[in-house]
Amino acid sequence: LTTEKELFNALEEENTVQIRCMIGNILGDEYIEIAEEERGEMRLSIWASSAVIDWISDIKSSGANTGIGNVLANKGGIVVSMNYQSTRISFVSVHLAAHEGKSNFNTRCENICSILKEGNTYDLHENLDVSISSHHTFILGDLNFRTSIGDKGSSSFSANFSNSFSANFSSNFSNGKDEDFKSVMKMIETKDYLELYNYDELQQALSFGELLIDFKTLPCDFPPTFKVYRQPGFSYQTQRIPSYTDRILFKSSEGLSSNLKVLAYEACSDFITSDHKPVRGAFNITPNKNRSSIEVNEELYLTIEKMKCFNLNCKNSSLIYDPYLMFLWDSSELT
Repeated sequence: LTTEKELFNALEEENTVQIRCMIGNILGDEYIEIAEEERGEMRLSIWASSAVIDWISDIKSSGANTGIGNVLANKGGIVVSMNYQSTRISFVSVHLAAHEGKSNFNTRCENICSILKEGNTYDLHENLDVSISSHHTFILGDLNFRTSIGDKGSSSFSANFSNSFSANFSSNFSNGKDEDFKSVMKMIETKDYLELYNYDELQQALSFGELLIDFKTLPCDFPPTFKVYRQPGFSYQTQRIPSYTDRILFKSSEGLSSNLKVLAYEACSDFITSDHKPVRGAFNITPNKNRSSIEVNEELYLTIEKMKCFNLNCKNSSLIYDPYLMFLWDSSELT
């Protein structure tokens, strides 16, 4: 007799079934897949230990396409949110626009804004993205942000670059990119990853507040994950400047950041089926249900004074000015 699982697998693409089986074999019988979403070539699979699965509820999924015309799913994101012991946790798997240059950087910023807004899994307000409606949010995947050397220091690195590498260097680059590539390779050879991280587009954008406000990511204390040959270790193809394209970011609601601890963050050097090396992270979250409560035995009053607003489009259909304020309550229960 055909089991329900076998019938379900028969209706899916072969690689999706293979990935699920591979993850299941690695995790073992103790773990159960609680959510799986597919969008184009993107996959997001969430597994949970059977010991905690009864505490997980309200699983919701969404996503957005950001490929050509914001229709094709070759780029975009998948969102899965859930409630765990009064704690809303969201996972956002993304694949953003590729290639180097300022215009492609701007497209990536637009991509991530669209995914967070259109992929909202809870109905609060159209202007509030998924990270606002969650206590803890993780963004992970091929964000495609690149190493951007520009005019900074490339000549000094290149002057000492090894002749052995130069002899094998491809002529695919213009002179400027040739120098940038050599600069990056020198930092990789000397394992000066913190210096290399200074040229990372994503960390620069986070520092300057250009995108993903209040999101954090850890310094990459490992070699860049792209563009590598499909073999163990880190051996780079010369068509692209080595970059930290594959990342994990996280954000906690106000007052909850101490409840999220980072345990590990590293690249998987033995992964050989892509020109990217995936990264993996381990985190510890203290759920809201385990937080100590503050008992208040008297009434509290919130007073707002001297508030000013400008350039409001506040005319209604009767051409009458009718501005108002909306207060959204964001307690640990989000009620």
